[in-house]
Amino acid sequence: EELHNELRQQALRDPLTGLYNRRYLADALERELARVTREKKPLSIIIMDIDRFKRINDTYGHQTGDQFLKMIANLIAGHSRTSDIACRYGGEEFLLVLPGTSIKTAAFRAEELRIQCNNIRIPYENKNLKVTMSLGVASHPEHGNEAYDIVLKADKALYQSKQQGRNRVSVWSETLAFNGHGTGK
Repeated sequence: EELHNELRQQALRDPLTGLYNRRYLADALERELARVTREKKPLSIIIMDIDRFKRINDTYGHQTGDQFLKMIANLIAGHSRTSDIACRYGGEEFLLVLPGTSIKTAAFRAEELRIQCNNIRIPYENKNLKVTMSLGVASHPEHGNEAYDIVLKADKALYQSKQQGRNRVSVWSETLAFNGHGTGK
């Protein structure tokens, strides 16, 4: 049984960061969304992307990039409640599900994460390297009732942060959908 539990955790967690992976996220997000809908509570999503991460890997090597991924994962995990779901969403993307959290509180928490990320330093030769993050926030029920819609809108808000110069938090608004900034990354 212990081996079975260990294998299950390996299937649901990202091996580098220890955060949940996309496979776990799919089920957990649907479950949490159903729960908060029943309870008539909000649910917010923060999507985070490390700015210019490819340049870190290309310039300083993948080991340095991996150090940043681990440190940012630790930062996210350290700023998460037990009810939150922290995931590595993609290469240098992270996603945080915040059940019972309003859009205003989620935006505040996203800004805290952005500021704390700016304080991370990794020594490399005679330098202290740093990175920044861009973040996007969307919430149920304001921005949708389906998990896919909320994630998509948080992702579009993230794109808005990138378009506006990176190292910032953007909250989804309907104006993003109509001003040409609502697609791609």
